[in-house]
Amino acid sequence: MLPNTTYLTATQAAEYLGVSPATLYSYVSRGLLRSEPAGANSRSRRYLASDVYALRQRKEQRRNPATVAAAVLDFGEPVLNSGITLILGGQLYYRGYDATHLAREHSFERVANLLWTGELSEPSPAQPLPASWLALLDHVPPQTTPLAALQSLLPLVQTLDPSAHDISPSAVARLGQAIIQLLIAIIGGNPRAPSVVDGLLSAWQPSLPNAAALLNAMLILTADHELNISSFTARCVASTGAPPHAALAAALGALQGPRHGGQTLRCEAFLREVAWDGPQAVTNRLRRGDHLPGFGHMLYPDGDPRGHYLTEAALAVAPDSSAASVVRTARDTVFAQVGQEPSLDFGLVAAGRILGLPSGAPLLIFALGRIAGWIGHMIEQYQADHLIRPRARYNGPQPRLE
Repeated sequence: MLPNTTYLTATQAAEYLGVSPATLYSYVSRGLLRSEPAGANSRSRRYLASDVYALRQRKEQRRNPATVAAAVLDFGEPVLNSGITLILGGQLYYRGYDATHLAREHSFERVANLLWTGELSEPSPAQPLPASWLALLDHVPPQTTPLAALQSLLPLVQTLDPSAHDISPSAVARLGQAIIQLLIAIIGGNPRAPSVVDGLLSAWQPSLPNAAALLNAMLILTADHELNISSFTARCVASTGAPPHAALAAALGALQGPRHGGQTLRCEAFLREVAWDGPQAVTNRLRRGDHLPGFGHMLYPDGDPRGHYLTEAALAVAPDSSAASVVRTARDTVFAQVGQEPSLDFGLVAAGRILGLPSGAPLLIFALGRIAGWIGHMIEQYQADHLIRPRARYNGPQPRLE
């Protein structure tokens, strides 16, 4: 198994690849691996774990392509190249920057621009939404959820958008800004606010003084997560050359599923149980064989850094509140009984509860943040200019002889 670190020693790399040190050095000389000095005064070398992983993957694909292909769609081997997000050593990086550091030090707008352009800088100001787009909101049925409303409006927005078929990076980025504004308007916030956080504050008006910083962190830490199902969906649609509006609508459909962003709704229900029954709520769920939503993640065996950051940041905002007590009870009881740490979903819901946001707000923040990631993946996929078309492993009846 690949060690949980960014760099490997020569011994670790050779063992993982199943080769001798001499063969390892030959890989470096042939440009298959990169190495660098292990220290200022050391003659030993260290190797990028991602390079070693990729090389072993290529070797395994040559030896047994069917076995590798069978697992790639289930937290398996990487299936395509991307320069946006790296998950390594239990940490999450956006274009080489630690995501939790970005959440602490930068605005969501700067991080979105990083995902779209590779530059950690302020993007060009978003343009006001066209009046024709805003007029569409008057025709949304009253009981429609904000995400369902956005998903249903995107085809109409496409017909009203003269740049709908412009898939250049700058045009797709501008659309991302506009769709984020549109969702803020659907939520009831101010789409002309100077930032996404300000738009949300105008809609929900949380009373806690540190709400803005926490909302900003929530947006940043939901922005991307490699090839999650909604981002992969957006890439698949973009790979056909379809307009970005269509890719966004498809990604929104995927996000709302209870195994993806919809997990936040299940986590909200779980916290309501904890607020009512205390630690017994966890015991009751385990006794029934029910899922504990918002805990554990296959890509982070030692704990999701996004969930940890948001949970701790939320508790710091109002440590003595009743909401914070519920969050601590859920977190500590689950860890004591099953040893699992909070995931992003729990962190979002914990923050939403402590801020006093309405039910469903964590999912809306998830969508607003993740739109930035979808746009980044779509830009990358349009530039790659190839169709994503995996093959199925047939397990049905064999052809019949008449």
